[in-house]
Amino acid sequence: DNKMAAKMETLADDELIGLAKDVLLAQPDQIGNLVMQYLRKKYHDDLLLQSSYDLLMSIIRYGQQQLFRFDKLSAALRSIVIPWTICISTPHDNFQEALSAFEAKVVSYSVHRPPLSESIFSLNQAQDFAGFVTRTFFAHYKLYKFVNTKLPRCDVQLELHQASGLSSTASVEATVDHLQAELTPEEQEPTHDVVSPEVVDVEELLKTRQGKDLQAAIEMSLQAKLNLAKGSLLAQAGAKNATIQPEEP
Repeated sequence: DNKMAAKMETLADDELIGLAKDVLLAQPDQIGNLVMQYLRKKYHDDLLLQSSYDLLMSIIRYGQQQLFRFDKLSAALRSIVIPWTICISTPHDNFQEALSAFEAKVVSYSVHRPPLSESIFSLNQAQDFAGFVTRTFFAHYKLYKFVNTKLPRCDVQLELHQASGLSSTASVEATVDHLQAELTPEEQEPTHDVVSPEVVDVEELLKTRQGKDLQAAIEMSLQAKLNLAKGSLLAQAGAKNATIQPEEP
């Protein structure tokens, strides 16, 4: 009817509308294939495909439990597809953006303000659906992002073109010598002798007070770690003995 057609226009996704209709008309064992066919048109990565499949199937099962008609099921699917797309769009944190988009979409399906929004969900349905998505998808948002996004990597390759008749090192040195020759004595940086680091004799160091303090600190740290390891082993042995039942005479 006209009222239903007006509601469906607000969904703005013909493929999701078709998926919702097919799901409600299909046999239970055919629903998974329908969802996978829809997703294969959008994603080609196997891991992303599986994650998207699990997410949409959870929404479809929820809609079946709530006895949703295809308009409500389509609205539910559209409401989850938008934050899901935001989630996998970048490896960086955009939780608030996805949550705001989800809330705005659910509100638009719950308030009758045509042509901006059409009341598809009742207030109670919207609240229950939002709670379900919060407990499932948004509660594990960072996990979904970690699994389905990849950190970008940029490899930069630099090529040093050699001057005619000179090696790369010789050409650089010639350029530096030329620039230094153009500087006045006042502009040239003073040269400094490179001082080699002093080599410390460990045996001589341990004879000093600082060396003895350092040795004592190291021994205390090692002893603490040994005591911790010993306590852990004793606890494991005690737990193992507690599980052994005494034999009957």
